[in-house]
Amino acid sequence: MASHPPPFYARPSRDGRGSLDMLELIRTARALGLDLVCFDQSPDQPARSWSERDQWMARNLLEAWSAGPGGQRVVGICASLHARLAPEQGVGRFLRKVVSGGEQLWPSLAGWVRQLQPTLAVGSVDVRFATGEFFNMGVRTIYARPGSRSEAWIRHAAPAYSLELWLPRATVATFLTAPA
Repeated sequence: MASHPPPFYARPSRDGRGSLDMLELIRTARALGLDLVCFDQSPDQPARSWSERDQWMARNLLEAWSAGPGGQRVVGICASLHARLAPEQGVGRFLRKVVSGGEQLWPSLAGWVRQLQPTLAVGSVDVRFATGEFFNMGVRTIYARPGSRSEAWIRHAAPAYSLELWLPRATVATFLTAPA
């Protein structure tokens, strides 16, 4: 990896992806000999909606995966809404639509992968936190609920995810420069 981080990290977006923490995760993965691929939508792949962007991401991920040695497993790291295997059910469906300004947030990246390659086994883990802070368009606080566990735990989360991984505390991301 170059000694200077790519512009994505030197001028991070406000969604928190261009953090030093993510850059360190990438460096660690490379040091372990893992192959990495970026699969987000590129500038020449226009999308008018959230789901169209997710379709580009799914196509990019599947294309990169098919170019590698056959039979390899792939781990795609993305935000939880992109990892959903099924749309929200019940009240969550209506709340998500209100929060998104009425935009339909389905199919997701994982949903598109399933549609484009129905024979692939696709699993999804929703990483959740009991308390702490995270960065998305600014620092956000996760307030502990009464009875929150102090250790990590997992549970089944069908149909939207294969599993939920609950971690005790989130730590807000750090950046080279303030997100723009």
